[in-house]
Amino acid sequence: MTFDIRPLSPKDIALFREMLDLFGEVFDEAKTYSSAQPSDGYLRKLLGGEQFVGLAAVADAAVIGGLAAYELKKFEQARSEFYIYDLAVTAAHRRRGVATALIGRLKKDRRRAWRVRHLRAGRSPRRSRNFPLHQARRSGRRPALRHQG
Repeated sequence: MTFDIRPLSPKDIALFREMLDLFGEVFDEAKTYSSAQPSDGYLRKLLGGEQFVGLAAVADAAVIGGLAAYELKKFEQARSEFYIYDLAVTAAHRRRGVATALIGRLKKDRRRAWRVRHLRAGRSPRRSRNFPLHQARRSGRRPALRHQG
């Protein structure tokens, strides 16, 4: 199976909406992710900003995985942490390196000086059975990538 990892830009509204639908399906929260999606203008602003990264894994013109992450500027030191808020892969494409490729693409983002310090994975009672990072499921923490800069 081949797939591409696509960083989402303000021009990728349709692809982003497909990724939102995927999150709703995988997390069994279709109402949360699909019933009241933001306007195209809101999404263009989000995808064009510096504090949000959306990545889509695409195979045969369909979104099979997605990652949404936010930068958190820290107050105790001049640094930031990037938190992976959502990471999901369709059931049919799991255990094929899709999630690993999404995280790898986030770490290779040339706009930022990435240095992974730790990876934490969180558990939401509603999402714990669907959490895509199987080893992280047991840790009880939220995924985070930290970068200096």
